[in-house]
Amino acid sequence: MKKRMLFISSLYLLGFGRYEAQIGIQTSNPQGTFHIDGAKDNAATGVPTLAQQANDVAVTPSGNVGIGTVSPSVKLEVTSPVLSGAIKIVDGSQGAGKVLTSDSNGVGSWSPAATAIKAVVTATTTSTVTTSSTQGVITYFPTLRLDFPVSGYYSLSINPHIVDASTARDPNGYVGGLYLRNTTTLATIQIGAANVNPGWPYGNYGYRFASFPFKYVPAGNYELGVTTLSTASAQQSTFEYYLPISTVVAVLFAQ
Repeated sequence: MKKRMLFISSLYLLGFGRYEAQIGIQTSNPQGTFHIDGAKDNAATGVPTLAQQANDVAVTPSGNVGIGTVSPSVKLEVTSPVLSGAIKIVDGSQGAGKVLTSDSNGVGSWSPAATAIKAVVTATTTSTVTTSSTQGVITYFPTLRLDFPVSGYYSLSINPHIVDASTARDPNGYVGGLYLRNTTTLATIQIGAANVNPGWPYGNYGYRFASFPFKYVPAGNYELGVTTLSTASAQQSTFEYYLPISTVVAVLFAQ
């Protein structure tokens, strides 16, 4: 009798141990330490399909919690086929267009979204200016100033043209470089170059510079300058720039 009771007790304990190791509610096929099959639609064997997992809640042995998935890869993973939103947090700070932010302790709440900054640089003067430049020396247009309100990568469209390249052109056709100079720090940034086909005449054809598509420009006031890049014997070119007022010459696209 004692042996029979010991045997029954052993079976109970072994079964209880398995029960404690893996608990399934509305499923005989739990996929984790704790698994709820909300709609009771999982198969008796194998991993539930994605459609079946959509109504499940599971806790893995590592303590990860999955809602809508039985294999969460982080502490809390929510998978939902509903496009209108998988989570809802109502704490009094919620509101249309707000974003979830945290304090220094990781406590989250809803906050107004930061306004996206899209800086646009426009011309503030109208003038036609002509200047000449010698190889290696940057000459600046005397009346042209541009304000870049914030630092960032700008899409540029600053395109003076060559009035007369003289013979200041190297065998590859490069004639001039286009530059911005900060009027406070005097830091110089090359923002473009002119490349004229070596087979073309040297000047009076209105060849335009090609501004580099994107360039990082620190915030500040700048003046536009040009220089001849060629090492030809006659090392001077004449450039012209017409800047209609309110013309957009640069647009911020990333900070």
